[in-house]
This record gives sequence, structure tokens and C-alpha cells, in this order.
Amino acid sequence: MRRWAGSIVLLLLIVAIGLLVTASGLGPGYGIRVIHGDEIGVITSGGKPIKVIGPGTTISFRPLTGLKIIPQVALPFEAWDEEVVTKDKQRIGVQVAGTITRPSLGDSEFILEKWNRFSAYWVKGGEDLLVGDKNREGLVQKLARQAMKSCVGDRNFEAAVVGSGRDELRLCIQEELQELVSPYGLNVQQLVVPNVTISESVQELLDQITELKFQTDKAEQAAKKARAEGERLAAEKKAAIEAAYAEQIAREQQKARLAEAERQAIEAQKAVEIQKLENELARVQKEREVRLQEIQTQKMLAEREREIAKIRIETAKLQAQAKLAEMSVQAQIIQQNPRYATLQEVQARAQALQTGDKLIFLPDGAQVFFGTGGNLMITPQVSQK
Repeated sequence: MRRWAGSIVLLLLIVAIGLLVTASGLGPGYGIRVIHGDEIGVITSGGKPIKVIGPGTTISFRPLTGLKIIPQVALPFEAWDEEVVTKDKQRIGVQVAGTITRPSLGDSEFILEKWNRFSAYWVKGGEDLLVGDKNREGLVQKLARQAMKSCVGDRNFEAAVVGSGRDELRLCIQEELQELVSPYGLNVQQLVVPNVTISESVQELLDQITELKFQTDKAEQAAKKARAEGERLAAEKKAAIEAAYAEQIAREQQKARLAEAERQAIEAQKAVEIQKLENELARVQKEREVRLQEIQTQKMLAEREREIAKIRIETAKLQAQAKLAEMSVQAQIIQQNPRYATLQEVQARAQALQTGDKLIFLPDGAQVFFGTGGNLMITPQVSQK
């Protein structure tokens, strides 16, 4: 039992020593590390960078593998130059302040390429080299002083110190400093020029410039006032002329509007008359069309009457021919059959009798004659044998 306890203690001791060695960077790999959200990591092998990684947990036990951290927070910096010479040989002191940021994950290729030259400025712990401390200035301060000398040296004293020239100077220093730090993979942000110091002689010059500027501004204001007064008088005169001209134009426009209204009235009346004529023409045309239609209808009716008359004539002819044919046939029958004629005669007489007629039966062979005065005479027929 004691043997097993001793083995466990020995094993734990070995693991503890291994972890201690690993944490000190002397052993194989960098072990288990956490990269925070405001950091990026650079994995190295044998001191050479091989990969840039973002925030998260990373593990490596590969021999000679290391991990360097590049903070992403912006570092504040200040830079002074107590004696900068302007273009017109005036000496002033300039202070600038701002923030500087190191390469990000998007600059991975640049980091791997420039690692050996600039990593000392990037990694955690290299802040003093980058922005300095109370005892020494860093890279940014040196480059800022170069930018200040360049921008102030290109300007006269008044352009560098007075009025809006201060803001133009700030923009120049920021652009110049950004150009100087870009090769290091750095970015300048929020740069300001909080202070510009001047000597007593320069202060007197500044006072003179200020007084001269005040007098110039005063003269300009007086000139502006005079110009404004002249412009006011000219404007009043111009306004009076324009008012008279506008009144004349208004009268002419009124005349033109009246003439236009009269013309429109005449055109409207003309349009009414034309419409009346067009309506009358349309009415006459309509009546003409109706009359033509009536004439055509009458012609059609007359044509039909003529056709009907022709048909009637033809029908009468046919009826007459039929009657004549019937009579001819009847005549032939009578001629061929005398007794048929007697039958026809008896039928005709029978059809001629009416109710109330009186009949006289005569002996065979007697003849009836009508004498004068309607007297009826009967003569017996004497048979001769």
C-alpha cells in the first residue's frame, strides 16, 4: 500500500514539474493558452512566425512552439517639441496627443512578413518601445516630432497658430504621422494639438498680428458696411425701377389678358356658330338620307306592285285560258252529247229557282212566249206526222 502511495506522489510530482517547465517556455510547446477578445496571437516555431490566430483557446505541445500576444487596444500617446521653426523663422512649441493601434487579424500576411523587424513594438510588453514612458520616448513620439517639424516648417507663424490654421496644422500632423507609422503596421487615431507655446518675442509678434488682424477686420467691416449701404441704396433704386417696370408690365399683361379673353369669347362664339352650322348640316344630311331611304322604299314598293300586277295578269291569263279550255271542252261534250246540253240547261234552271217561285208544267211540245206588258203566252206545239 505504501509502495502505491509513493508511486502516485512521484507521478504527481513529475506532472507538476512538466507543467511548470511548459509554462516557463522551456519545454515542448506552449500548452493551453486563452487569447482574449481584445487580443490576437502569433504562433511561432523555432522563433519564426507560422500563423496568426484570433481570440479563443489554443493548445500546442509541439516542441519549440511558442505563442506571442498582440494586444488590440488603442494606446494613448503624447509628444512634445519645444522648438519648432515656422516658415517665417518663428520658434514655437507644439504638443500633440492621440492613440495608436497595432496590426489586427486582417493584417496577418503583413505580420508574418515583418515579424522579425517590428514584433518588438507589437507584442504585449512592448508598449514602452512603442509609446515610451516617463524616462524615455518611444517610436511614436520620435515620428510625431518629425511630423510636427515638417508641417510647422511648411507654414508661416500666423497660418500655424492663429484661428483656423490650428485645425489645418492638426490635420497635416495626423496625415504626416500616419504616413510615417504605416510601414510599421500602425494606425493613428484621434490626434489633437492641445497646446502651442510661444516665447515673449513671439507673443509680441502674435499680439501685433492679432491687433493688425483686428484693425484689418475692423476696416473690412467698415468697408463691408459701406458696401452694404451702397448696395442698399442701389437696391432701393433698383427696387423702385423694378416696381415701376413691374407696374407697366402688369398693365400690359392686363391688356393682354383682356385681349386674350375677348379673343377667346370670339372664338367661343365662332365655335358655337360653327357647331350650329354643323348641326344644321347634319340635320339636312339626315333628312336627305331619310328621304333617299323613303324613295328607295317607294321604288321597292312600286317594283313589287309591278311584279304583283304582272303576276296577277299572268294569273288572269292562266285563269282565262283555263276557263276557255273548260268551255271548249264543255262545248265539245255538248256537241258530241246533245242530252248533256239539256242536262246542263235543266241544272241551270234548277239553280235559278228560289223559294216562292211558281212553276207551270206544259205539255210536251208547247212553247212559251212573253207578250207585251209581260203577259205570258203559251202556244201548243202541233205535231205533224
